[in-house]
Amino acid sequence: MKVRKIIFLLPLRFPTEKAYGVTTEGTFYSVRNMGIEAQIWCASNHQTSFGSEIYRPIVKNFKESNFRLKEKLSFQLMRFTFICKTIKFLENSPEILAWTRDPILASLILLMKRSTTSILEIHHPLSVFDKFIFKAILKLSPNSIPRLRIFALTERLKDETSSFLNYKISGVIHMAAPDYFREAPIVNESTKKIILGYIGKGISSGHDNQLVNLVQNMIPILTELPNLNLVLVGIEKPIKSQIERLIPAKLLVDLRIRIEAHADHRNVKSELDKMDIGILPYPPTSYNEYRFPIKLVEYGATRTALLICKNDFLVSLVGDNAIYYDANLPESLRTALLSYTNSRQMLEDFKQKSFDWSAPYTYSGRVNLVLGTL
Repeated sequence: MKVRKIIFLLPLRFPTEKAYGVTTEGTFYSVRNMGIEAQIWCASNHQTSFGSEIYRPIVKNFKESNFRLKEKLSFQLMRFTFICKTIKFLENSPEILAWTRDPILASLILLMKRSTTSILEIHHPLSVFDKFIFKAILKLSPNSIPRLRIFALTERLKDETSSFLNYKISGVIHMAAPDYFREAPIVNESTKKIILGYIGKGISSGHDNQLVNLVQNMIPILTELPNLNLVLVGIEKPIKSQIERLIPAKLLVDLRIRIEAHADHRNVKSELDKMDIGILPYPPTSYNEYRFPIKLVEYGATRTALLICKNDFLVSLVGDNAIYYDANLPESLRTALLSYTNSRQMLEDFKQKSFDWSAPYTYSGRVNLVLGTL
């Protein structure tokens, strides 16, 4: 199938530095670099340029409007307004490939527009409502199913989605890091302390990433290991304030712990280049068992050694390319860090391991995977 145009349909605010926005934008540019016309349709925010060739605002982000509604209701209203307007705007468009994470939108496009192929990316288990509507729409138009491609973020999501749909999933689609992340940084290793870093939020989709607990466990470790510093980048201001209240003044004054409240994605690589070890402190919850964090690939692409709070999925994903610790055992974190800080050679070996592990996870790889199923 010759693809002339791909439209990424994002019923969420855009642009954004959240993982879904970064991934969509990276995939979009990879499509354009392949000579395929592309555009992102989105919910606007204050940063959205209405004259942009990159994105087309379909609705206004309701949370930035005068709607004084609870967040979930506001989101659903915005979502269904976006779906209705998108279907209308697509009525007279030529043949396209529609790429979205919204199952209801993906299935409605198949039902309403016969010349369109839908790509559905599934990043989380679908809600009961979405499952019901999705299956009902597909039953209304069984002949459209060959024009549907479904990709799941993990093998577990792939198996569960295939089971409830009774439909073969096209494949597992990975997160990615931009190619320029793999360019070598200019760092003076001879004078550099070992930097343990985290880049991201304290709360992800309402789930606590356990940064407060991490810092509590790190304070005695930093006191014990004078060659180790901790850097947290991109932390929300309330959580930043909560963490700073826990930290002894001396560790802050001596810059043993640095906390930044915002991370512009254009500066992410430069922050990662300063780190020796990238930590992923997510606890082993049902939410995290489905989660493929984009920062894992970004750590790896910038030759940052991986230190991961153990859960079954991440162990199966990363294998022996990381060192793991147990969230319930503070001593486990200390032991893992000693493995890195006591041996510069081991640290360098794991930097290379993470770099090699991340190599297949590229945006062009995501696009080629999808196009290869058409």
